[in-house]
Amino acid sequence: MDVHLTDYLDWDCCGRGAFVHAVPQIFGKGAGNEIDRPKIPFDRREKMEKEKVLVSACLLGENCKYDGKNNYSSRVLSYLEDKEIIAVCPEVMGGLSVPRACVELKNGVAVNKNGEDVDGYFRAGVKKVLEKIEGKEISMAVLQPRSPSCGTKQVYDGSFTGRLIPGEGMLAKALRQRGIKVVDASDL
Repeated sequence: MDVHLTDYLDWDCCGRGAFVHAVPQIFGKGAGNEIDRPKIPFDRREKMEKEKVLVSACLLGENCKYDGKNNYSSRVLSYLEDKEIIAVCPEVMGGLSVPRACVELKNGVAVNKNGEDVDGYFRAGVKKVLEKIEGKEISMAVLQPRSPSCGTKQVYDGSFTGRLIPGEGMLAKALRQRGIKVVDASDL
């Protein structure tokens, strides 16, 4: 009888190949793993991959906000526990420093509190995020509420008075236009 170990290759919980059935199959009962599992030939079994989720880095505790702080959310982290996380901060990726002047969208243009147009940095950051995820199957993006980059439902109106208006940040809009589901972190 010809036995090929790859006929009994299985995937463990981490996606690594393991010969979990080979010993009992080749040498008989009592010779190894006795767990009753389906024996699926390797060439017909697909590797189980974790769901990929894009996440605002500040939600994970990264100090990348304009004020040098973060928006750490244990609720977000708990939700992402079994998922592959792709953390991004489009503002930092676009070249803005931490800390930096607060930015709001005024008629769709990113302007800081000092009246400086920083739109180019924001657009560069969005472009870098899109390049980073190109070719990846992203199931969703969990984004920071009200952010000029990541807001999914509301953004500040550009008057720097704390007034919110319906709208979305530049990254949220770009992701949605590409068919990626965007989720406000407060909705988890």
